[in-house]
Amino acid sequence: MAAAVKRHPGRFLALAALPMQDPIAAGEELKHCVNELGFKGALVNGFTQRGETDAAYYYDMPEYRDFWQVASDLDVPFYLHPRMQLDSRAPIYDGHPWLKSSPWGFAVETSTHALRLCGSGLFDDFPNLRIILGHLGEGIPFGLWRIDARMAFSPRGYRGRRPIGDYFREHFHITVSGNFNDAALRCTIDTLGTEQLYFCSDYPFERMQDAADWFDNTTVISDDERERIGRSNAIRLFGLG
Repeated sequence: MAAAVKRHPGRFLALAALPMQDPIAAGEELKHCVNELGFKGALVNGFTQRGETDAAYYYDMPEYRDFWQVASDLDVPFYLHPRMQLDSRAPIYDGHPWLKSSPWGFAVETSTHALRLCGSGLFDDFPNLRIILGHLGEGIPFGLWRIDARMAFSPRGYRGRRPIGDYFREHFHITVSGNFNDAALRCTIDTLGTEQLYFCSDYPFERMQDAADWFDNTTVISDDERERIGRSNAIRLFGLG
């Protein structure tokens, strides 16, 4: 990947794939990719495993604080991409395999992971962290008001110092990948604004032409907003300017 970027530096940038099974090794690899290869951040497919078939490790867990220290020191974004839930943890999907992946399960798994990060105190410890989510925020923007409203009555062990909505608005950056829908876009903008919103196609799972046709023609955004979402915001996020 580094070689491809080097051949076409005006066209491509890279995000690091990391061995999240080992938080220390993941931090070292991120430092290598950013400092020596010029990568602009990391992209990780959800929780990790360490050999146990039924065990999942999420990145709000205390053993990942050293990794987040590295990400904070480097000041690069971290893209939390979906993966399928473990069968042993998702019996509700039994008999309905279509629910497990992109139609539903990806968003449920990834949004839950993101909310775990918000509720762990992570962003109190590392206030410059930036997390990227795809698919117009994996459904969180739609539910964010209710999350905060209910948490005000029943925090139940919540470890953050502020409402989840504060952390989500300050630390999460949202792509439109694979969610080319005007109503969903409008909801996301109403909840988060346009400064942390980015065009993305979700190729090869979606067709680039479909993504571009929708984005170029949606009337939800102005031409100035289209330019920011399509270009300027990413230049700022990845330090390309």
